Amino acid sequence: MKHLILFLFICLNEFVYPQKKDEAVIFYENGNAAFARKDYRTADSLFTLSINLAPHPDSYYNRAACRRQQNNLKGYCLD
Repeated sequence: MKHLILFLFICLNEFVYPQKKDEAVIFYENGNAAFARKDYRTADSLFTLSINLAPHPDSYYNRAACRRQQNNLKGYCLD
């Protein structure tokens, strides 16, 4: 009986609480929003935070695009 209650609790817990997005994904999405607003410095920082948590090629590419817009050619080439 205890196992059945525990199993039901675990199953219901998965459905009741929505899944949270990974922090790296949140930083990446916020970086894209800042880039769209042409706030390149903020976008660069957000992409860097995303990369520090979970490196991903898209984050590096977008950070390079930010650095190119800021005329940071060294950072652009490194990414």
